[in-house]
Amino acid sequence: MAATGVGGTGAPSFLAGHENSLAGLMQELGYGVTADDACFKALMRHLPEPPSEQVVADVLLLMARTHTGLKEPQPGLQSAVWVALGLGAPAPEASSLQSWNWALVVDCLKSIPPGQPNRLSWVKVAECLDSERAMLPDSAAFALLASAFRRGAGEQLPVGALTGRMWKNPTCQLAMLKLAAAAPPDVFSFEGSKRLVTPLEGMNVAALSPNRAWASVDLLQALCMLMEGAALVGPARDVLQYPAATCPDLLLITISETRTTWNLLQRDVFAALLPPHVAMAAQPPPGAERGKARSRELLARVWSAAPPEVLLDLLIELYAQDPTAMTPRIAKVCVELGVLPQVLMATPAPFALDLAAFAGGAGMLNLEAWLADYCQRDSMTGIPAILRYVTEKTADPAAVAAAAAENGAAPPPPNDARRGVPLSAEAARAFLKVLQGSSQGLPAEMVRELQGFQTAVAKQYPSLASLITPLQAPDTFPSDVEEEANGYFQAIYNESRPIEEIIGRMQAYKASPNPRDQEVFACMIHNLFDEYRFFSRYPDRELLITSALFGGIIKNNLVSSITLGMALRYVLEALRNRAPSKMFTFGLEALRHFVHMVGPWPQFTAAVLATPQLREVDPELYARVEQVAQQAAAGGAVPVGSTPGPMAASNSPAEHARPQAPPQEQQQQQQASASGAAANAGPAAQGSSRFLQNLQPANAAGTAGPGPEPPSAPGAIASARGGKDVGTSGRGGGAEAAGSSTAQTGGKAGARDVAASGAGPAVAAASGGQGAQLSNTSLSVEGESDGVAMNVAAQVAAGALTAPNGPSLAALVNTESLESAADKYRDFKEPPEAVADK
Repeated sequence: MAATGVGGTGAPSFLAGHENSLAGLMQELGYGVTADDACFKALMRHLPEPPSEQVVADVLLLMARTHTGLKEPQPGLQSAVWVALGLGAPAPEASSLQSWNWALVVDCLKSIPPGQPNRLSWVKVAECLDSERAMLPDSAAFALLASAFRRGAGEQLPVGALTGRMWKNPTCQLAMLKLAAAAPPDVFSFEGSKRLVTPLEGMNVAALSPNRAWASVDLLQALCMLMEGAALVGPARDVLQYPAATCPDLLLITISETRTTWNLLQRDVFAALLPPHVAMAAQPPPGAERGKARSRELLARVWSAAPPEVLLDLLIELYAQDPTAMTPRIAKVCVELGVLPQVLMATPAPFALDLAAFAGGAGMLNLEAWLADYCQRDSMTGIPAILRYVTEKTADPAAVAAAAAENGAAPPPPNDARRGVPLSAEAARAFLKVLQGSSQGLPAEMVRELQGFQTAVAKQYPSLASLITPLQAPDTFPSDVEEEANGYFQAIYNESRPIEEIIGRMQAYKASPNPRDQEVFACMIHNLFDEYRFFSRYPDRELLITSALFGGIIKNNLVSSITLGMALRYVLEALRNRAPSKMFTFGLEALRHFVHMVGPWPQFTAAVLATPQLREVDPELYARVEQVAQQAAAGGAVPVGSTPGPMAASNSPAEHARPQAPPQEQQQQQQASASGAAANAGPAAQGSSRFLQNLQPANAAGTAGPGPEPPSAPGAIASARGGKDVGTSGRGGGAEAAGSSTAQTGGKAGARDVAASGAGPAVAAASGGQGAQLSNTSLSVEGESDGVAMNVAAQVAAGALTAPNGPSLAALVNTESLESAADKYRDFKEPPEAVADK
């Protein structure tokens, strides 16, 4: 601001240019302006009004920021300003000062001229530190700020001023918090925090954190808030390097009491610091009983304070990394903490069943009673999930490898760690008894799966052979019903009847009071779903006809609830095949018939939009799905049955309805999907088509895309026990099916469900039983509302989404060894962009 050669007339103009900025005057005039109180008070009198709280805060920040190294003022400026202020020549020491006389400045600022009220509020001064000029360079700067504030206010700078809210300048706030956390207790202490944790017995907080920084929940809450709210991911983690290395246990119990929307920083800390305690509590080395007791005490404290979903996510991630080693540890720790029932109830089926099987075999759990309760609690998916689990556990590795090789998939490694802990004889006994006791009324396909499990048990556990009860698969539909149902399909393929006429006939049968008409309808749905395994071998003409029929069934609301979910799942699975393969073509053409009504199925639309090849092959159809998804999200979803509207632009937020996985994870998902389809396709794709004869063999089926196309054959059938969901009429009252995998749900728990659940196809099947009552041909859960039916459909359809094999957030940011907490935090990597954006 000063012009060259400031003289007697230049000094007043210089002062006038700074009349509203005391900090600006001080910075221009240098340290000498604080040489004596007469000079500084003269500067204050030059201001149009007494210093406000913001002016005082700016002065404190200036002195802290420039506590050393301030450039010399312009030659002659000090003398000219001194004269202009009526002070004569500058004091001799003014030119020799190398730092601010901050005590003099504070005393002058707080002095009250005679006749003026004390209007300066130091609480407001602390709030005014939220400034873009609050980026302090070092600990000495923070010490000067804290000391100056203490001298002016008579007390310490309030902890709440630094932690109580997110500043308008969050980067400056984070830097200030880092300096405050490292300050000596005589400079700044977090003892005044509203929330201080109670230490564990024998924990010396004064030695671990002299200024109580890492015992302050307020400090950790502010760091979590800045990480998520201001996207300061790396800097927030950097602040925790020191406590992670010097007082990790104190950091754990303190951060467990924080709460934010996503709990990202909390997840990071748990993923880095809790696994050693899990290992110590479960399997302590010889002579480490004291360490085991301390780890158990710490885990109990964290479990009682932290959000349950965060801890459950961590257990699932540890399990996914090494099921064989981690299952026993997790089970023992859960038993030690008394939380095993809660963990089993709140986690996905594959993880819960593996954990329960080990705990039952080790005598930690009454497995038979738990399995019976599990089936009773969730009758639609309980038995299919158990069947799938025991089938995978007892599968012959040689047969699995042969099936994978036959379908062009890579065989699993000889000692595949993903199989987890082998099923013990005691656990196999419990599974066998519960499944056999629940076999009455199961569909034929599920009975055959159970028979396969019985055969495996007899081979692998000879001592249990005497417990095996022979089972007989129930009959399916009567021959005349099968003949009539298949005749309609033949009429479609022979073009003697149009698809619209057959759809109309199915609608009439569904609404008919005649039990036989309803049985024909159920048989048609069942046979069409069962035929799905042969679609990859259909000629092009018949495949397009079948696609139109399949899409028409969904479009005309002929299926609902679980069966609707299965239909949507088949379309999703087909779309995930390589384009332009036959299965992809089937999914594409089927979707085209009901795309206008997908609004109520956000999980389905998100999965469709996550299929990049759909956009490449048919951008208009992709854009239509986007449009319907946007309208549904905005509360203006296209009503079911409405006609399609104009196309929407393809670059829209709907594309991000489901966050895209990193490229490596997408590749892992695709490989897992292909492998899973190949594994399931082996036995299921055998037999012959009901509708078409002389189909090409499975290994010779033509595909337009490169490489072999996995047939994506149907797997386990899900049905209510006793055929409740398919009605009470004679054989095959309906085509109900439920996915054997846990559904992908929204919110924070959604990640947990997807992380450990498998996703495999299923096929609708008729249930057993006799009777002449009306069939429940709506194919919906008995007594359910439309909302419940839609939710069940969405859950079953979501089962088609392959669980990501790649690590979730906590695993992504902890890719190195867990040996050193300090090294862990030093090696932190940024989370996926989609998560950081949240």
